[in-house]
Amino acid sequence: MKRTSRRALLAGVTTISLAGCLSVGEDRGASVLGHVVVVNRHDEDETVDFRVRWDDEVVHESTHELEARGETADDDVVPARTWPDEPGRFTVSARTPGEDWRTVDPADRDYPDCYGVLVEVDRDGRLGIAVSTNEDECSEDALEPGRRANESASHG
Repeated sequence: MKRTSRRALLAGVTTISLAGCLSVGEDRGASVLGHVVVVNRHDEDETVDFRVRWDDEVVHESTHELEARGETADDDVVPARTWPDEPGRFTVSARTPGEDWRTVDPADRDYPDCYGVLVEVDRDGRLGIAVSTNEDECSEDALEPGRRANESASHG
């Protein structure tokens, strides 16, 4: 089976600037939340909290203990898919301990059909979220259950 690699996801991502204010686009409908990956590039172990809100309800919360500097696809963590497969209005948020939540919202991009997410702690220890609107991120192969390593989750 074909699994979307982190490299393929990165090839189609556009980084969202989280330092400034994101403008909200015209409300056009809903998006499918496709492939989601959490990875640590820092040379220290990191903890990342991850959350998905769907129609203003928390449908996924998990905490990921990530080993230092993941270099291969085996170091990726794919959160358990507890959100719907169909289009909806959602937000995706992540944070490291002691930091504010960073959030991306498909409404900011006029609800593309597909919305893939890469949550990454970079080599300097900074958390960022990148998105891809490539339809491959919402293919059946991309939506297959992924590896969950060192995860503790609570689902709302």
